[in-house]
Amino acid sequence: MGDSSYKALLIFVATAFLWGSYALKNQVRGSLEVSSPQRERSAQGEDNLASPQTSKSVAMRETLGAKVFDIRNFETGQKSSSKDNKSVHRSLKEMQRLLRCFESENCNFDQSTPQSYHIAIREGLIQELKNFRSIVIDQNYSDPQLLDRASAITKFFLGFPDDDVRVQALSLAHALPASNEVCEEILASMNESVSAGFHEVAMKEILRYKDSSEKPRIDDTIAQIIRTGSSVTARQAARDLYPLITADNVPKFLQVMNELPRRSLEFEMLKAHLNEFSRQNRGG
Repeated sequence: MGDSSYKALLIFVATAFLWGSYALKNQVRGSLEVSSPQRERSAQGEDNLASPQTSKSVAMRETLGAKVFDIRNFETGQKSSSKDNKSVHRSLKEMQRLLRCFESENCNFDQSTPQSYHIAIREGLIQELKNFRSIVIDQNYSDPQLLDRASAITKFFLGFPDDDVRVQALSLAHALPASNEVCEEILASMNESVSAGFHEVAMKEILRYKDSSEKPRIDDTIAQIIRTGSSVTARQAARDLYPLITADNVPKFLQVMNELPRRSLEFEMLKAHLNEFSRQNRGG
């Protein structure tokens, strides 16, 4: 074989090697790009799913870790009975699981309709809030750490974006000693919610704070809802206002009434409430 033929063969072999290496590299890269998400999904169980990086999810996870669901911290405290602590532990773990499923939208729940997945999570959370309320009542309010935990859970779920869950959080709140922090969360939820059912229950719960330092904040919140809330929530607030009327807030609600359309139901309700309060305080 001549020198020129030998050099040509070397060039051909080198070119083929480089081309083959390039093709193999791209094949491996493509394989990794396809298999990586699959590997991540198989490595993650239902209780350890990646959550979407939304501000709501981040805030919820921060609350989850800092305020409510750090089970290890809870269990380092004084224990009232092994049975009770097992119940608390199980309930908290299930709340954790359901919240992760809510964030990931990738758990093994019915997804036959767009709503069925979240209905399943809602029902699960409502049941766990009922269970926790039963635990508190069964212990006859004797465990301060349990009461603190229940208060934190209440505040957390008052901010949950489902009004049926919020209503159950109000039921848990009602089983606990009154707390200004819980009252503030109730008022914040009332500003967010457009559910008449939630507002009806919330208006009854804030009656517990009628004589507390939260009363001015309550008056301001209810006045604002009647002024600018949805037709449903404004009407509910106006309908349920009477037990919250005092001599101190009569001027505020008179002002609100005078800002409303004269033929509106809200106007008529406030007028009737204020006239009745005036009549009762005149002694007949």
